[in-house]
Amino acid sequence: MPLDMVVECYGGWTLDGGIPLAEPEPPLTPHGAAAMAAHGTTLLGLVGGQDFLISMDEWQRLGQRLEQAGVRHELIAYPAAQHGFLCEDRPESYDADAAEDAWKHILKALTQLSHQD
Repeated sequence: MPLDMVVECYGGWTLDGGIPLAEPEPPLTPHGAAAMAAHGTTLLGLVGGQDFLISMDEWQRLGQRLEQAGVRHELIAYPAAQHGFLCEDRPESYDADAAEDAWKHILKALTQLSHQD
């Protein structure tokens, strides 16, 4: 089902796969990215720079894939944040400053989407 917007957090499986949610193939294969572009889907991606599920190299390649496919996107990395930085129930990785900023971006993106209708 096509989506108008995707807000993606902790995206360690979107490009290279490696976890059961990304089987049989990850969602942002060249075909998947092209489908997003064709529908006009916008992607907001948020990741911790210290996330063990996605390297900054993969994050940069994700941006390149989206750019090449023509997907509107914004990718934000929080250099000191870990995987789970948005979840208050994970005190070992929760990052209040990064989470506050991430929620601002999420709410802004959703507000812009609701004004497009």
